[in-house]
Amino acid sequence: MKRFFTGYVRFDSRSSRREYWYAVLFVLLVGVALFPLRFVIPSLDVLWGGVTTIPLLAIGSRRLHDSGRRATAWAVNVVISTIAAGVLTVSGILSLAIAITFTKGPAASPFDERVFGVVMVIAFAGALVLIAMFIWYLWLMTRPSDPTATRWDR
Repeated sequence: MKRFFTGYVRFDSRSSRREYWYAVLFVLLVGVALFPLRFVIPSLDVLWGGVTTIPLLAIGSRRLHDSGRRATAWAVNVVISTIAAGVLTVSGILSLAIAITFTKGPAASPFDERVFGVVMVIAFAGALVLIAMFIWYLWLMTRPSDPTATRWDR
């Protein structure tokens, strides 16, 4: 954990699988431990996220360098995952809004049912993309070390 916080903004060296996953576990466990306090101190999530976002990006970048890959692969994964999560969130809100109109009785039109179907297909596609990105992320971060890949070392 010392290297996790001392290499706060260091994106140019290497981190082993063990170092990366222990850092992820630490951030996750502290986040879970802080969860009940978020109702007392609402900004605690933002504070913890602000403290750990850059070190997680840095250690993830170093982890990819250790396996001989560029950090741009992870950046692409994060961008696609963020877009898919946004699509899933918007389609969830829309489907909820349409479902509420269904409960208004016989006034619901067949158009609402078709729109609801399209929104649900989009939500399903967003969920599939998120699952695929998570699997790709796990694959990226679990690759073995490649000692011959030294182009990112200094």
